Amino acid sequence: MSDPVQTRHEVRRALDALEERLEPLIDARLREFLHGLEWTEILRALDESRGRPRGQYSRNDLAAQLRMLTERLGELGYPFDDDPRHPRRVSSLGTQLRQLRNTERHNDVLEPHDAWRAGDHAAQLLDALGDVEGARRLAAIRDDVGRALYGGGQPMPARRELMPAEDIDGAVTPEVPIPAIPAVLDGAPLGDERLAYEPWHPVILGERSDIENLKRDACRQRVQGALKIIVETEGPVSTERLARLTAAAFERRISPALRRSLMRQIKQLPGDIDSDGFIWPVDIKLAEWTQFGPGPRAKPEDLCPREVANALRYWTDQLGAPASAPEVQAATLATFGRQRRTASVREVLNRAEALLE
Repeated sequence: MSDPVQTRHEVRRALDALEERLEPLIDARLREFLHGLEWTEILRALDESRGRPRGQYSRNDLAAQLRMLTERLGELGYPFDDDPRHPRRVSSLGTQLRQLRNTERHNDVLEPHDAWRAGDHAAQLLDALGDVEGARRLAAIRDDVGRALYGGGQPMPARRELMPAEDIDGAVTPEVPIPAIPAVLDGAPLGDERLAYEPWHPVILGERSDIENLKRDACRQRVQGALKIIVETEGPVSTERLARLTAAAFERRISPALRRSLMRQIKQLPGDIDSDGFIWPVDIKLAEWTQFGPGPRAKPEDLCPREVANALRYWTDQLGAPASAPEVQAATLATFGRQRRTASVREVLNRAEALLE
């Protein structure tokens, strides 16, 4: 299957079949929690609570379906990751399929093996969701592609067990309890508290050879796709952290040379990079953004000063005191799980206060 048109057709075939099966599975799992609302209202509430513009949400759109499987749904958490033997299996497979779907839709380079991966990941996902018939159909699509690719005596690729990428943070424990902060939207199907910060869940998105061969179009576009998904999921995110997370997604530790290569790729992404070195999702307008995500970050350098400034503004209003007041600063730090005012923390606070002027 060396014909790129045929390769794209087979990827689309697998994704279309997956799209057809996912909607009723999502609806059945969430119906009891939504009290008559469509599940797309969760996506609408997520975007509004994060300060993003409302989009078009369709139950039959694979992009919307995969978001439901891969994002934290407020107080519902990750309701599809309910197998204690394989935690985060569904969301990890969903993330890999998001990348494939984006590659296909953006007309990026697809290689023949991508057609096999599309069918294989989709079959594994439906199996994890309990859709035996759907998994069988997608496995048949995968096997059709396998015969076309490898029927001439070449060995079939080994089915790689789904493994998480290296967790570069480890467990992050807050220094103090995170204060309860009311939700941005009243009556939203996400719970009563403001959406917490959700770090990127490490997952393998490609081979080491992809990130080591960025001069090849397919490799470069695969790495670019991973960068975009991480920004969309966790942004705002520091470019340094983004480089480390992306390296881990391709089974590499960051090195000076790899950092330089990834920084060149990061500069080509859509979305603003602010003066503090944080890159933002493309649909967020910095001048209008007033949100913040409570919860601890692994390092003080991972705290976005603009986000801290928004938290300072919130606590200034709540406590009726200036941003420099000890009680306002203590509440702001507690919002991000911090108490100790190390030099790095003071630097972030000073930068945040400057943004309020």
